[in-house]
Amino acid sequence: MKQSQQQETDTEKIIKENIALREAVKRRTAELDGKNRELEIEAALERVRTVAMSMNKPDDMLEACSAISHQLESLNVKEIRNVQTAIFYEAKSTYINFEYYAKHDKKLATETTYNNNEIHEAFATQMLRGAGEFFSTHIKLLK
Repeated sequence: MKQSQQQETDTEKIIKENIALREAVKRRTAELDGKNRELEIEAALERVRTVAMSMNKPDDMLEACSAISHQLESLNVKEIRNVQTAIFYEAKSTYINFEYYAKHDKKLATETTYNNNEIHEAFATQMLRGAGEFFSTHIKLLK
């Protein structure tokens, strides 16, 4: 009887150790998945930096927008409508809007006056505050 109880105790101990090992493997796998994702993001950023550092003229900004779009897509960011950036010319109250539309592989640059439209002016004011600024708005369509 004593040997049978010892075997049960040993079996229970092995089962508990097995469960603990499985949990440790799950935790470590999650950690490694997180680290791999960080490395994927860093690699994507480095590819965008390479394009950005090779810019020589304003129109090269279109390639940077395209690179950002492609890298976001490679990171499985879904439904990117467009990537855009702007260069401001405060003396003229204008900015050049550089845009890349992935769905149509279309690049365009348009110069926009920002002191004659409420939304454009709010956008410009926010962007001209400095690095790290962003602007978000919603335009309600009239029926």
